[in-house]
Amino acid sequence: MCYLEVIKRPKIYIDYESNMAGHIYMLGYLIDQDFQQIIMDSGLSGLAQRLGTEVLDPVSGTIELLKKAVEINAVIVAYSEAELTTFQALKEHTDISIFKDLPYLNLRKAAKKWINRYQSRKFNALPPFRQNVKPPFRARQMKNSLASIMRLTEFHADSDYAPGKTTTRFNTIRKALINKDQNYEALTAGQKRKGTQGLKHNEFDVRALKVLFETIAAEDKACFESSLQPCFG
Repeated sequence: MCYLEVIKRPKIYIDYESNMAGHIYMLGYLIDQDFQQIIMDSGLSGLAQRLGTEVLDPVSGTIELLKKAVEINAVIVAYSEAELTTFQALKEHTDISIFKDLPYLNLRKAAKKWINRYQSRKFNALPPFRQNVKPPFRARQMKNSLASIMRLTEFHADSDYAPGKTTTRFNTIRKALINKDQNYEALTAGQKRKGTQGLKHNEFDVRALKVLFETIAAEDKACFESSLQPCFG
């Protein structure tokens, strides 16, 4: 099917929060204006209770999400291909044939094309996203991050958005909740703040995906031409 037809479908914007080892803490997603977060780590069940939601393991939560996508004939939109790696784990746990036609849009790939065509001068003139980042390759990675690119739009991250610290924030509240038998109210203000900041970070990333997609689409839909692939190739 033509990519122009695919990108007309409903979109589900998604972002997992995980550590470098692949341990998943949570998933945030947006369908239309409905933003939801799913806690995927039982060590954060006290946080889930605070949010008024249940804890789903990564496999169950992801299957639930993909079933929603099938029901509404949606496109999964994420930044980079990290989410695809998570999807692959499903092959060992469920019949993925029902998901075989789900398209996945790598918005980072489309954004790179958009910047090269229309925003290169403005992007290159941007200051470092965060000051005093070391080593230098980390600073370059940060320049190309979603939150950095969003500076080309009107949707900017707050000052407490701290790339590279999200894992530490989730680890802090996770350890505290385990020590307090998942009693959220027993946590210190600082520990609660770490959890709030982690959730806020995730929400910004998910909502930013929608803004960035719509910004690119308004200027040149052809930027999406090579950014689509099957969720399960």
